[in-house]
Amino acid sequence: MANSADPSAASLPSITNHRALTLHRAQWEQIGSDQIRCSSGLTEQESIRSSLEQNRNQGEIVDARS
Repeated sequence: MANSADPSAASLPSITNHRALTLHRAQWEQIGSDQIRCSSGLTEQESIRSSLEQNRNQGEIVDARS
């Protein structure tokens, strides 16, 4: 009985991970093409930080605290 249950139990994590990755990919597609850079592995916060740094490099004064 345990032997027949092991294969299905072992396959559950990969099924769950695949479902989570599929949902994650769909969420990024909904965000829009202007934020595709986020899907390259950056978190939302890192993406915002990098865009703030880009703005600063362009001579714009950006202060998130204001």
